Amino acid sequence: MAFKTPLKSGDEFVSKLYMKKEGIKYVFYQDIYRKSDNKVSVKAVVETVCVVNGRLSDSELFDSVFAPYLE
Repeated sequence: MAFKTPLKSGDEFVSKLYMKKEGIKYVFYQDIYRKSDNKVSVKAVVETVCVVNGRLSDSELFDSVFAPYLE
């Protein structure tokens, strides 16, 4: 997570999220923009995996839920 431009109490902001799947890993990219001047406030990358019965695994449920958002 990288903090770029501060947000203050009362600031409006826009959050944009992009995601992709790399093997069994889901990667979420989030950018938060200050609405008044469209400056980037926060850039973040979150990597997640699914654990099924104690093992790293694909998840058919998440694959189907995330399908419309994956490239």
